[in-house]
Amino acid sequence: MPARGLFDIRFTLLEKVMDLSSFRHDAIASNLSNANTPGYIAKDVAFEQKLRAILDERDSPPLALTDPSHLPVPFAPATLEHADGDTRPILDLAAGNDLNTVDIDRETSELAKNQVLYLANGDMLRRKFAYLRYSIQEGR
Repeated sequence: MPARGLFDIRFTLLEKVMDLSSFRHDAIASNLSNANTPGYIAKDVAFEQKLRAILDERDSPPLALTDPSHLPVPFAPATLEHADGDTRPILDLAAGNDLNTVDIDRETSELAKNQVLYLANGDMLRRKFAYLRYSIQEGR
């Protein structure tokens, strides 16, 4: 079996989600550490929609030039390896008297959700490697 067949799209997806949720963890930690900084605007890392769009693009049939008069496709399809998170300010939060938009309750809730996402993906990745190890050892 070729090496590229061992690590399919699921390995790459799990790895990428863990990387990006780690990036989100840093943003949440920054928000919490700046909870008392006047004028600080809370930030978030958005990546779920971007990953979903890349996966949907992979599932759609590739574009092909069937006629010389067709316009060429000006871009290469995005890949999971190049997916990144967009750090953006959260503008729909109410600011306090000091114009700080960090809500401690919201941030700790987001931190817990992000931790569950990270741990679940880590567990799935661990299981995939366990199945691979089991296969290598021929079921022993």
